[in-house]
Amino acid sequence: MTKRISMAMALVLAAASSVGAQSIASSQADVLLTVQRGLSITTPGNTQLDFGTVVAGAGALSIAAATDAAAVEFEIAGEPSKPITITSAMWAADGTTANAISEVGGATIAFTSDLIYTVDTATQGGAAIAGTEALSATGGGSVWMGGSLSVPNGQTGGLYSGTLTLTVNY
Repeated sequence: MTKRISMAMALVLAAASSVGAQSIASSQADVLLTVQRGLSITTPGNTQLDFGTVVAGAGALSIAAATDAAAVEFEIAGEPSKPITITSAMWAADGTTANAISEVGGATIAFTSDLIYTVDTATQGGAAIAGTEALSATGGGSVWMGGSLSVPNGQTGGLYSGTLTLTVNY
């Protein structure tokens, strides 16, 4: 029995000495996350750029983004002072003709959009969009949309429409 105890003690001592000989190392890393406000676009007032009713041959018509009460405002909200990129695409109601409006029968009229940007929401004015703009110190800005078109003699009668899509990203 003494032999067994001696052998058991030897095993315990051997195990204890190997534990003491281990080497342990550790390190740390910081985990960071920045959460910014998401972008939103709303149209607080007029949502249609309406040129009214005209007679074929009426010629050039325009709604100035900077000054005309019929212009459409898109209010942008996001991260304060953050640079943004603003792009737009205009498609006729037929879904296949760019930079135009169309009527049900397929006739089209070319449309040129007039877009300006201002950091003061609800204040009409500003300058042509330069591609990259910046939101205000409170995270706001506005894009005002106007446009121009020309109705020639012989233009097919009907209701013409199209959709302008405004895209804003950080």
